[in-house]
Amino acid sequence: MRGTPPQRVVFHLGPTNSGKTHDALAALAEAGAGTYAAPLRQLAHEAYARLSAQLPPGTVGLSTGEEQIEPMAPVLCCTVEKAPPRGGLLVLDEAHWVTDPDRGHTWARLLLTGEYREVRVVSAAEALPVLEPLVADVADVEVVRHGRLSRLDVLPAPVRPSGVRPRTLVVAFSRKAVYATAAVLEAVRPGRTGVLYGALPPATRREVIDRFSRGELDVLVTTDVIGHGINVPAATVLFAETTKFDGVERRPLRTWRPRRSPAAPAATCSRVTARSACSPACRVCGRTPPWSPPAPRWPAARWPATCPGAPPGSAPSSTTWARSRRSTSPRPWAGGRGGPGRPPGTRR
Repeated sequence: MRGTPPQRVVFHLGPTNSGKTHDALAALAEAGAGTYAAPLRQLAHEAYARLSAQLPPGTVGLSTGEEQIEPMAPVLCCTVEKAPPRGGLLVLDEAHWVTDPDRGHTWARLLLTGEYREVRVVSAAEALPVLEPLVADVADVEVVRHGRLSRLDVLPAPVRPSGVRPRTLVVAFSRKAVYATAAVLEAVRPGRTGVLYGALPPATRREVIDRFSRGELDVLVTTDVIGHGINVPAATVLFAETTKFDGVERRPLRTWRPRRSPAAPAATCSRVTARSACSPACRVCGRTPPWSPPAPRWPAARWPATCPGAPPGSAPSSTTWARSRRSTSPRPWAGGRGGPGRPPGTRR
């Protein structure tokens, strides 16, 4: 345990595209000294580029397993394993990784033993019950909740390769699937399709992201590394696979109906496929998305967490999803046996 706990801890909680990391980095830039720690090298480099543009030359450094740029600078952007044990301000990004069996101990170590004056914890809201006890010795704890800044709509049907629009991300869960999907889309949009995954060299990753951001690429086929805070100006997200290997078995992805915010612009999310396929069905209400609330009143323990017919506060069932009779990973989009059995980024 630490000798001196932080004077203040601020939790920035919210979904993706809610500005929580932006606000935490603004506090770090204002402080002029401290550490930004993230799970992925690409996130550390994004923070380094953003802060370098705001602060005087030589003020910001970068430290990852691949790169070292002025690692003794007052402001250090790094992967969590490279974070120093003490300092002024710590911005700990993607802190819900604390539950990861392989790397979660690094987040726990920084929260339990890090001797920082102030800590900004950036996380999904669902992780607060896990994170809060780790700073129980801190007197001043503040929780800031952020709302999504753009609307998210679910497309009503799968999309064929010829119907994939510009500014689209296509997500697959292995390098083999990424390249197979990119080959199909490249035939439709020659020279306008890029690939992105964590094992790419740093310079190549940055070039691909920059080209997509400038509009030189219409489609970016990526692993789910893209979901860990990498910022790109995408309007549509399509899933090339609807199952993922979790280290033990291949499981179907859960489907949900996002809350709509009329004041925000629309973004879309669906599955890209070469032929039609059924969606996973809820075992409680028996419906496939989009749901309508079921008529019978089921016991609370039998409701899945994502079924909109569930009463407020009801407990999710431990087994709520079933595969449909038809395959949910149609060719040519399904590839290989999936990625490693851990969240994306654990091999970064």
